[in-house]
Amino acid sequence: ILAQHVITAQRVDAPLALVLVEIEDFTAIADRYGPEEADAALLATADALRQVLRRGDLLIRWDRASFVAVMPNAAAAGAGGAITRLRATGLAETGDSLVVLAGSRLGAG
Repeated sequence: ILAQHVITAQRVDAPLALVLVEIEDFTAIADRYGPEEADAALLATADALRQVLRRGDLLIRWDRASFVAVMPNAAAAGAGGAITRLRATGLAETGDSLVVLAGSRLGAG
């Protein structure tokens, strides 16, 4: 799915932003509070992300403690707005919790 969005953005020369969201200390949460609380942290993060993303954006669970938000037709400024809205929820207060992987027009190669 992610590859298809990248190909489409390249084909139509449209911006595409990818935002990596990682739950810091996820393993420590699971170890200390158990799998139920770890699952609750995942659900809370996913819910918060869905609240700040646009209708056409896609949220993918990337690995055990990370999500990637795929934001078609959003340059870095659009991704930055989503990050600002997410930080306002109180979930992403540290600078390294969210990383914009790509936020400009993608080159053909």
